[in-house]
Amino acid sequence: MENDIMSGLEYFEDKINDLVSNNIYISPPSFRVDKPLFYKNNKNLENKKIDDKDIFNIDNITDSYLCDLKNEVFDIKENIDINKFENFKYKYTAIPYNLYNLSIKANSINKDYPNMLNDITEFLYDNGIILLVKQRDNYFKYLDGFACFLGKYPIIVIYKPQRKEDYRRMFFTIAHEIYHLIYVYTENEKDADFFAGKMLVTQENILKILNNMNDDNLKKNNVNEISIFLKDNKKIQEKIFYELYKYLNVSMRVILKALLGYKFILGSEEEYQSLIDNLINKFKENKIIMSDINIISTKDFLTNKKTIKD
Repeated sequence: MENDIMSGLEYFEDKINDLVSNNIYISPPSFRVDKPLFYKNNKNLENKKIDDKDIFNIDNITDSYLCDLKNEVFDIKENIDINKFENFKYKYTAIPYNLYNLSIKANSINKDYPNMLNDITEFLYDNGIILLVKQRDNYFKYLDGFACFLGKYPIIVIYKPQRKEDYRRMFFTIAHEIYHLIYVYTENEKDADFFAGKMLVTQENILKILNNMNDDNLKKNNVNEISIFLKDNKKIQEKIFYELYKYLNVSMRVILKALLGYKFILGSEEEYQSLIDNLINKFKENKIIMSDINIISTKDFLTNKKTIKD
């Protein structure tokens, strides 16, 4: 009798393992969406607080679409070392979990991989993470990306923005989804954004760029002294935003949050909105540092790698 029960349990365990190993599952069931674009296209809603799930949710993903993703992963998964992801996850998990430790771990990724944005796909591949890059269409026009798994294989799916000036959002989306791969059962979008910002920009990144600027007041490693100098100095603030945007390859919004978060500048995001809007318009008009950002899928990365070897 006991043997029959054990056999039955083993049967169902095998069935469950087979189901998990051969199907895409999205965990947590949340999606990063392009809210600025949504509000831009829906002016009547811009004064209302819209939840991300009201813009795009798991019910919008069809079984056939998940099947297509699964087939794409099956084509390349034999090239992926999932032990690398387990090591990555172990190294960068905040224990105990709090914002201070989360910040340290996210900063550590930046310090350990200083050139990760030069080839984000290679960085992900080296850490056992599969990247799928999709084009936005009318159905997915507000979707930035999501994290999912095929068995133990971690996957990030991102969607290329339609506007070239929004391409830097993809780096933030990838960092945001890395959080969800590490903290797979935590549906905390605020912490995911916090982690992404700290992973993309460290205090040391900012200080290094300030030290290279032609101003002795910025060549100090004391953040408090720099913030005092910058207070009400709009011209220098604008110059700093420009230099950081030029060298860090992240969006202006990420730069603003970093400067506020590390207390280089004081106040609220709203106080600096007109400054960054003016800068972005200047960049568009003069085509300043709007360099091409070409993020490719893991499949294309492996194809290029094979071609180079051949």
